[in-house]
Amino acid sequence: MALALLHLEYFMANLVREFQWCAADGEEVDLTEKLELTVVMKRPLKAKAVPLRLPPTATIAAA
Repeated sequence: MALALLHLEYFMANLVREFQWCAADGEEVDLTEKLELTVVMKRPLKAKAVPLRLPPTATIAAA
């Protein structure tokens, strides 16, 4: 179980590091909460991930 948690943390850290995160087009971030079994967001977060770098296989055309 501990190894699985380490892999999950590594995966999530790479997602945060490799992308620029912003609200989806036409959406606003609403931090209003509602109480269910736990406290959750009243309106689920919709995000857009934009890659920060070119993929390793991408090439840039010579100018």
